[in-house]
Amino acid sequence: MKKIRFASRKKKGPKSALTIVKVGLEWAFLLSVLLVVIMPFTGLNIFARGNDSNRMFAGTIMVSALKDIGSSPEEQQQLKQEVQRIAGLLDEDASDLQKVKTVHDVLVRNTVYDDVNYRNGTLPKVSYTAYGALVRKTAVCQGYSLAFEMLMEEIGIPCVTVVSDELKHAWNMVQMDGEWYHVDVTRDDPIPDMKDYVTYEYFLLSDAKMQADDPEQIHWVIRGENGDEQPPKAGNRQYDSRSQRDWMYGN
Repeated sequence: MKKIRFASRKKKGPKSALTIVKVGLEWAFLLSVLLVVIMPFTGLNIFARGNDSNRMFAGTIMVSALKDIGSSPEEQQQLKQEVQRIAGLLDEDASDLQKVKTVHDVLVRNTVYDDVNYRNGTLPKVSYTAYGALVRKTAVCQGYSLAFEMLMEEIGIPCVTVVSDELKHAWNMVQMDGEWYHVDVTRDDPIPDMKDYVTYEYFLLSDAKMQADDPEQIHWVIRGENGDEQPPKAGNRQYDSRSQRDWMYGN
């Protein structure tokens, strides 16, 4: 007679560490998606470094120390082609505001802050360059700023890169309709990287807004080969009160 075997129900043991990690990652992903959806309606921007108390700035390197990075004919051609490609995305009839915003958004969406190398103390010099930001798609503040300035030059909008020694940080100032504004693409690029999500906390701000938002950010200069120069004044506050939702949906 064939024996009948009854399946026994095994007692469940504790979840493995791998299972716990997988569940944690799934919840983290769902939370990030939810935050991307609701943040424009709350005015919050918890991903951007501007709201991070442990702010991360990699510092800046003199351009002369980077002269060999991206300087081969092949690399220069790659950089030129990428600058021209991005400039080609712009509508010739668009306003300067629309052009500046498009370039800002393209850089945020396509460049990743080199956070891993920064944390490990292994930052390559290429991350400080426009070549790093535009061709390799990985950079720190100086790379973002030099790339933004190069793109503004390509489309004919006045722009400078400024540096704060207090923060060891670089960003841009751009001129529209005779007025200067601050644009910090680095701090508008979330960490961890959120792909197509763009923040606008440091987009087209006045001097007063920059200083009010960050008490340490009280002094900045244009750092040239022959010494520091005074930056232009950004006194117009017309964009200071614009919210994340305003910039995203055009209100």
